[in-house]
Amino acid sequence: MALLIGAFMIHGVNPGPLLLKDNPVLFWGIITSMYVGNALLLILNVPLIGVFVKILKVPSEIMAPLITVLCFIGAYSINNDVSGVVIVLIFGVAGYLMRKFRYDPAP
Repeated sequence: MALLIGAFMIHGVNPGPLLLKDNPVLFWGIITSMYVGNALLLILNVPLIGVFVKILKVPSEIMAPLITVLCFIGAYSINNDVSGVVIVLIFGVAGYLMRKFRYDPAP
């Protein structure tokens, strides 16, 4: 929602209660895109339930390193710079330490 509001402000659209009055085409276009998106997700996800169940059966000893490697690749590919990987490592270590010392994960 914050990204949507930021995009509105960049394009000179004032988000708020007057959005429907000032820009009805934009408002109803967003509502329509949400309905279309939900329908497409339903069409795609129902046949793929079996695949998702099979993914859940992959042991965590295999899944955790795979997710870690994908995170490193994603962090590096943003700017083709190692600084993104270092930031991922820092936050990963911080998350590990917070879990180890039993901090509440919600905040």
